[in-house]
Amino acid sequence: MTAKTFRALLLLSTGFALAPAFAAAQTCPSSIVAMPKSSSLYLYYPTTADATFPSYGGAPTSPLNPFNMADLDSSIGTAAQMQQRVEQLTEAGYCEFDVDVRTRTTTPSPSEPRWQIVGIGTDATGTGLIGKAQAVDTNDADAQDYARFWVEELQGWAGAELTGANSTLERWSTALANLVVHESGHNYGGTH
Repeated sequence: MTAKTFRALLLLSTGFALAPAFAAAQTCPSSIVAMPKSSSLYLYYPTTADATFPSYGGAPTSPLNPFNMADLDSSIGTAAQMQQRVEQLTEAGYCEFDVDVRTRTTTPSPSEPRWQIVGIGTDATGTGLIGKAQAVDTNDADAQDYARFWVEELQGWAGAELTGANSTLERWSTALANLVVHESGHNYGGTH
């Protein structure tokens, strides 16, 4: 997906761009939140380049380069704080769906039958591509899927929205959670 397409989709599909994420989802009933989940969504922030991350879709998805806060704005918090907040916002986005969200900094080794791994690196493609789902998985027919993000491309696209006084842990976390929900949503069958 190109930056221009992502911006349009983000505004149309979420209705809030870089505003506080998933505000309505925060009221998820506790019975739904506590329900056992049958699909796991791994948010994978590698600390070193991972050449085992799969290549797909004609995009440079492999290797998955590291996630490094210094590439963004290390003054806003730690990588662990960012990852925790992205996980919380992603959980809120998927709270009424059958998805268990997990954060990893090492290559996930899922043991459950249904899973998705979202690779998040602070690199760029040089093409404007921000995120790439493995496929639009109609009816979620594939039990295992991948998605990939190039956060430097997001930073370039967002410009002033994620720089200066706007460069906050909450704004960055919201932007990344929006990306996760959008691209992983394709792997669960969502189209544009």
